[in-house]
Amino acid sequence: MCFLIVHLLFVDPYIKYIDERNNLHQLKTRLYWVSNENLSNASQSNAATVSYADYTFQHKFGEGSTLSAGLTAIQNVVTSQLFGNHNSQNYAAYSQLEYHKNKLDLSAGLRLEYFEMDGKQPDSQFLLPGKDSITLPFYPVLRTGLHYAIKPFTHLRASLGQGIRYPSVAERFTQTSVGALNIFPNPSLQPEIGWAGEIGIKQGFKIGNWKAMLDAALFVNQYSNMMEFSFGVFNPDSVTLTAQNLPNWIGFQAQNAEKARISGIDLSFNSSGQLGKVELVSLIGYTYMNHISLNSNPQYTANFSDTTTNMLKYRFKHLAKADIEANYQKMSFGVSM
Repeated sequence: MCFLIVHLLFVDPYIKYIDERNNLHQLKTRLYWVSNENLSNASQSNAATVSYADYTFQHKFGEGSTLSAGLTAIQNVVTSQLFGNHNSQNYAAYSQLEYHKNKLDLSAGLRLEYFEMDGKQPDSQFLLPGKDSITLPFYPVLRTGLHYAIKPFTHLRASLGQGIRYPSVAERFTQTSVGALNIFPNPSLQPEIGWAGEIGIKQGFKIGNWKAMLDAALFVNQYSNMMEFSFGVFNPDSVTLTAQNLPNWIGFQAQNAEKARISGIDLSFNSSGQLGKVELVSLIGYTYMNHISLNSNPQYTANFSDTTTNMLKYRFKHLAKADIEANYQKMSFGVSM
């Protein structure tokens, strides 16, 4: 049994200003402090302080376009016996242009990310394509989107964007054991980068007093250096393994799984209407996901639960959900699956 005392404190000052040219200036800040005190095991207590600030400038060009730009700064300080004391800095500059005309909406944006942990070499380093010797300290992230109203109740959308996720302190430095389960640190864990694309269509219906919306989308996510916990024998000190000390080196460690692709289709159906004096509201959805590892390294695939397939670990392919609710006067009854 674990007894945990959690202390939280957060302050969110912000200011919004519209100047004489109708430009929007907005500053959002946050100071967040959390302390987790484990009364059962003091070695697993930890605390963190996060300082956050974001400035946004927005300018509208006539009725069709909007330019947004800004700066973000995040500083994180962690103190813990479980994974040590660490600090990180994350700075970003971003800009996005949105264009609207008649039935068409377009958007495109760029974000420059800088991230470093413990004052070491930035995790956000970016090697210029074709320039093996030129490395930027910040990582560029692009995104673009499109929406087109084919008909009043028929909408087409598409999006393509990049992303980067930096390793957390827990993923890099946690070293603990719970019974026979060991968790090993991996200070050399690299950021996870990738891109995502989607194309979808939404169709609305109305039959009598019934309204419904059908949405279908195809999606694909491509990852490099994807982070996940892997099970195996980890012997960082290169000690001689024996039958006696082997259990000390068996467990889980966060690792980069090199490349992976997740693609699939997402379907959802929403409806509402009257059946006599009863209002019925429903949400039904289904998602098919194909999680494929593009890493053929035998050392990686050896710990798959099924070594005959390249499906990623800890995943499932099918997700179905349904929520149906009936409302009559002041009473309601629902079923969720």
